[in-house]
Amino acid sequence: MLELNLFYEQQQIQRDKDLDPVRLTIVGGSLLILAIGLWAGMIYVKMAPLRAELADARTKLEAAEKLYKGLGEIYKLDQIKDQCSALKNRMDNRALFSTQLDVFRDLIPTNCQLTAFTTTRNLKTINIEKEGNVPDPANEGKSKKGKIQVPHQVPVLELGLKITTSADTKLEVSQIGDNLKKLLQTAPRIHEWAVPDTDDSKSNTWNKVTEGPRINQDPIGKEKAVGIFDFRIPIALKDEPRQVQ
Repeated sequence: MLELNLFYEQQQIQRDKDLDPVRLTIVGGSLLILAIGLWAGMIYVKMAPLRAELADARTKLEAAEKLYKGLGEIYKLDQIKDQCSALKNRMDNRALFSTQLDVFRDLIPTNCQLTAFTTTRNLKTINIEKEGNVPDPANEGKSKKGKIQVPHQVPVLELGLKITTSADTKLEVSQIGDNLKKLLQTAPRIHEWAVPDTDDSKSNTWNKVTEGPRINQDPIGKEKAVGIFDFRIPIALKDEPRQVQ
C-alpha cells in the first residue's frame, strides 16, 4: 500500500518561513537590543549614588564660583601679595616729622628756602656681640663658650633736604652752601635724633650730614646767582635690630 504525505508542501513552506534569514536577523537584533537595554538599566541603577554625589559637588562648585565672583579681583593671590607688600612699605616708611620740620624752620636762614623734604628707609648692617661657640686653641677641632660678632640689620631713615638760595655772585652762593652744611652738622637740636658722626677727627662735627652734587648757577643778566644744595641726614630709628639670616 502506497502512503502519500499530502501536507509536505505546506510543511516545506512553513519550514522555509521559519528559516528565513531576514526573520532570523530581525529576531537576533531584537534580542541584542533587549540585552543592551537590560545592561544599560543595570548600569544606570548602579550609578545612582555616583550621580547624586556628582550633583552635590556641582552645587557646591556653583556656590563657590558665585562667592569668588562676588569678591571680584580680591581673590587673585598675586594681587593680594602686591597689596600686602605695598601696605607694608607704607607702614615701614611712616613716621612723624613735625619736630624735624620745626627744627629746620628755625635753623635755615631767611635767605634760603627748603624746597623739598624726602625720606628714604634703608637697612644698615652692624655687628652685635653675643655668647656663642668659638674655636678652642688648646683643643684642636673643639670649641668653647666665648664672645662672637653676629651681624644684624638696623633700619635707618634718611632725611633729604633740598635747599635753594641766591646771592650776587657764585662765590657767595658757594659760601652759603658751606655754612649750611656746617650749621646742620653742629646743630644741637638735630643731634638729638640724627645718627652721630663716627669720624673722631672731626671734633667740631656732631651730626652725620652728607651732601649731594651742588648746583651753582652764575648770574644771568640782572638775575642773581642761584645755588641748589642737597643734604642728607640719617635718623636712628627705635626698631629692634634683626639678625641677618
